[in-house]
Amino acid sequence: MPISRARFATVLCLDNSASTAVRRLSQNLEFRRLPGTVPAIEPPPHRDALIDPTRARDDDALEQAFRLTRESELWIHALGEYGNGGEFADYGWIQKAGSSDVVWEMTRQNTEHAGGADKNREFDGAVRLPAGDYVAYYITDDSDAYREWNSSPPFARDGWGLAIFPRPGF
Repeated sequence: MPISRARFATVLCLDNSASTAVRRLSQNLEFRRLPGTVPAIEPPPHRDALIDPTRARDDDALEQAFRLTRESELWIHALGEYGNGGEFADYGWIQKAGSSDVVWEMTRQNTEHAGGADKNREFDGAVRLPAGDYVAYYITDDSDAYREWNSSPPFARDGWGLAIFPRPGF
């Protein structure tokens, strides 16, 4: 019997990612885990963000300087828009202060689909930076931003922008 006519479908879950969309194949789905080890997924920190230019609106150009007095691991959560031209239209990055050296940025390779429209991308992970002065940037274009979506919004709409959290030992 073809899957389209099946009354039940089996979906194999590899992780618990909230951004993983599962298409509904029928009215009754059965979920089961694959045998073996499931990769550990690091939860975001439960502290307040050190830097939080989220809920970015159309034509925003946000920046926040910060200093790390020692090498530190930070948790970055960033949501943005990957445009049709193969470049980000809304995105964030971190530069060493006083230079053009980019130490972290959203790229197609280090982001995942964030839910909603295909162009919504998300980075959610740890980044280690040496001691120094930095500037976090987030820019948006003139369309598709927080509360002004021109297509389906991402799952975590309030996070549209860039948030930097401390990690243990900060």
